Amino acid sequence: MQRRQLMQALALGGIATLWPSFAAAQKGGKGGGGKGGGKGGGGKGGKGKDDKEKNLTDVSGTIKGILPQGVLIESDDGKKYLASLTTDALIELTGEADTSLFAIGAFIEFEAVLDRQGNVVDEVEAITFVEPNALNPLGVFPTSLPSDAKDNANDAAKSTFLVRGRVQSPRAGQLLVQAGGKNMPVKVSAELALAARFNSLAYASNGDNISARVELVPQPNVGVIRVIGHEFSITTASPIQSPKAKRDTKPAEKPTADKS
Repeated sequence: MQRRQLMQALALGGIATLWPSFAAAQKGGKGGGGKGGGKGGGGKGGKGKDDKEKNLTDVSGTIKGILPQGVLIESDDGKKYLASLTTDALIELTGEADTSLFAIGAFIEFEAVLDRQGNVVDEVEAITFVEPNALNPLGVFPTSLPSDAKDNANDAAKSTFLVRGRVQSPRAGQLLVQAGGKNMPVKVSAELALAARFNSLAYASNGDNISARVELVPQPNVGVIRVIGHEFSITTASPIQSPKAKRDTKPAEKPTADKS
């Protein structure tokens, strides 16, 4: 009886010793030779950092759909990619902007000449809608040195600044912008140029041009190539609208045959 129990224990022990090696092989080498063996034998997933870099490729084309699973891209050579997004994916979407983006709470940036009191001296000719973040902090930032008008003693020193702030009151011909701790009246040119630079896919549309840095993953040949997207650069094909204006835009009616 004791001998039979001993044989069973040895048999179970043998399976238990083999199992970690098999599990480690499935994971790509964490186990096997222990902690040092797993890291020294190629790292996690059986691939070192250099091998992972080789799986990255660039894809350029047009957006065919924004899906819950990711971005559907048709590349310039006719291939179709479905790019899922990593949690830290870099996205930059740029293009002309529609006036529907003007709203209380919108964030904008522009260059302007300010006097010593921080007042905008001239009309602003170009405005870019942005999303405030670590790369786009709110505030007033000098872009040139002050120039004293010595020939006019009443003219204060002026400088050019990059202003990035929040729209308080959008009105025709003039804005009230909160920036640098004050409300700043801003007169805009009649020929105001509008652009947008966002870090989100919320404003992307089908037909926009896209360049993406993606990671290829093993997969069956099913027509659409699934990839993991790390970087996306999107240039819009039409002026960027607010999400509400985008929803309210009705598609053009189909032409009907003349029955007369």
